[in-house]
Amino acid sequence: MKNAFYKFLASQRKNVGPMVLNHFCTQPIRSFLLVLCLSGTAIPAYSQWTLLNSGTTEALRSPWFIDENTGVIVGEAIVEGEGIILKTTDGGTTWEIKSSGTPNALRGVQLFGDSTGYAVGFLGTILKTTDAGETWTTVSSGTTENLRSIHFPSHDTGYIAGGAGTMLKTADAGVTWTPQNTNVTQDLINVRFATNDIGFAVSSTGTFTDGIVIKTEDGGDTWTSVYTNSMGLLGVAVPNDSTIYAGGGDNVSGASYIVRSIDGGDTWEEVYNGIANSTLRGAWFVSPDKGWFVGDLGEMPFTNDGGDTWEDDGTEFNGLLGIHFPTAMVGYAVGSAGTILKYIEPGVFIINPTELTDLIEIYPNPVQNQLMINSAIPASEVSIRVYDLQGKMIDIIATLENTHAQINTTALPDGFYTLQITNNKTGRSEVRKFVKQE
Repeated sequence: MKNAFYKFLASQRKNVGPMVLNHFCTQPIRSFLLVLCLSGTAIPAYSQWTLLNSGTTEALRSPWFIDENTGVIVGEAIVEGEGIILKTTDGGTTWEIKSSGTPNALRGVQLFGDSTGYAVGFLGTILKTTDAGETWTTVSSGTTENLRSIHFPSHDTGYIAGGAGTMLKTADAGVTWTPQNTNVTQDLINVRFATNDIGFAVSSTGTFTDGIVIKTEDGGDTWTSVYTNSMGLLGVAVPNDSTIYAGGGDNVSGASYIVRSIDGGDTWEEVYNGIANSTLRGAWFVSPDKGWFVGDLGEMPFTNDGGDTWEDDGTEFNGLLGIHFPTAMVGYAVGSAGTILKYIEPGVFIINPTELTDLIEIYPNPVQNQLMINSAIPASEVSIRVYDLQGKMIDIIATLENTHAQINTTALPDGFYTLQITNNKTGRSEVRKFVKQE
């Protein structure tokens, strides 16, 4: 039944072809990505989702991008018998299949700015890359349970969730993994942490019933159930340690739904009730107020006010399974039949790495206290944003003078960061990487 469903989706996808998913802009977005719709009518959010050509019809489960252009996607085993890994370095214009070396389906992935990363999958599979997804090697997990989700809140500390309540933790950047007791017997589907110690995971049975949210405040030494529902929970977003969104549903006899907590999981309220016989599968929030869920039946609920109201981003593609935003302005969603969708914030230009100019210089790198930016553009005409490894925008203090800018990095934790500089007049954005190191 599952294979027949995927084949149907694949046939529909081939009939669609690359297109911009909206009623106003009808031209494909190519290597130089321009999103600028000229219309007197207000443009809905879904106008910025574009279908990319993945080159596969396999089910894609989880995307992760180092920046707007470079990322990987993992998914089900391909015909040749390997769990699929796709990589792009040009913002999704082209994709290459990379050898995973495992016959098992892959369900979760995360990359870091230093080119290391991990992917997880069925039968205890953990894969590691040290070259930004070009090659992968197997790491011992110590379990044969199906591993479904991975999240590193920092470079050294990470968690993996999976079958029969499995939770694994590393404190040495993935060298070793230690099992934790979650007191859950059914599968944990997704895990997300706000800090190294505070995190949440969601659970569902295989028939999308008995949803559970569990929480830890001590790095996984103890886990506590903080919310339950008769319908399953599969997606979770934790934009900070007090704001949590969880979504799921029952695709047989229920409906999709989202619950929210704004007090660290102490209390919960249902903020979205969606399509009958549908289930939400994944979530990503670029701030506590703005985020998306993806799921069955073309459903993509979007909020820009902290979950008080929701609108459907209307991608019209069934079987969406995962979503990731490397920055607040660019994101990717993936799903059944090789579906890859790309989001670009209205009015934003994205420049591919091959088109970067030498007009912007940053130093020192690594940096301790002050990051200097030299640009051919007056500093008063640019917007400067800094994102951490999770794609979250960081509050910064910038001093602007002529064509120079100075960012105070004293309060930033050690690690890798993305600097995005946008020309406010042209909309062009360029990205640089820097390392904070004491």
